[in-house]
Amino acid sequence: MFFLTIILNIVYIKLMSAYPEALSKISVVLVLLMWAIIAGVNFYVAFKEPSFKAVGIIFGLFSLLMIAIFVCWLWCYYGSFEIAIAVIDTAADYYNDTKRLFFLSCWVFNF
Repeated sequence: MFFLTIILNIVYIKLMSAYPEALSKISVVLVLLMWAIIAGVNFYVAFKEPSFKAVGIIFGLFSLLMIAIFVCWLWCYYGSFEIAIAVIDTAADYYNDTKRLFFLSCWVFNF
């Protein structure tokens, strides 16, 4: 398990150091996809199971509201999002250069 942690940690840090913008945008897409799947499942349950109709519609609408809030937040604060990506890139570069932190994270992950 420890060796798997080392390999995953190296891969993650190298990717974060090399492609911070792509990984952060993929994360945004995955969050939106997660909320869309939750909304779809809730609407599906609402119209397939009559006993869960109200609950499914409420949670489906809540999921759509969360998507709207997230997209609105992204639209309004895209400049801050770019700054956050730059901060993550800087931290990943520092973390990549400092091997002590690398072994510390492997140790914490395993124990």
